[in-house]
Amino acid sequence: MRIDPAIDACRREFARIRWGRARLENEDDDIQRQIQDLFEENRREEEELVCGVYSRAVYARYAKKHPLLREASSGKLVRWRDVFGSSYGATTREQRYALVGLIECEGAYRFAFPPGALVYLSGKPVWDPEDD
Repeated sequence: MRIDPAIDACRREFARIRWGRARLENEDDDIQRQIQDLFEENRREEEELVCGVYSRAVYARYAKKHPLLREASSGKLVRWRDVFGSSYGATTREQRYALVGLIECEGAYRFAFPPGALVYLSGKPVWDPEDD
């Protein structure tokens, strides 16, 4: 049986198209893996920064002042020590993210009063800008 030249040409073109699609699908998988790797690397970098240097710097800066905080979800005022304790070493991963959230204005807590504001509660200054 002889192969029809028109059909043979179509078969070759069809094979070329399929091969190209398979190559693109494989490239797409490779690209997706690369993107996932980049996202994972980015997440690890963020985790290292937040749970290391950044949260430690925020804690060191504000722990001695014991600023009042406000729960972002309820607006309720809470004390620094009730949220972050008295030792950075005892803070959890979530608390460290919350420390960074104070500066980045995201997360579970906000400063109740703007940093640098002189706030008096019961006649005692809670925040003294002269301490800065």
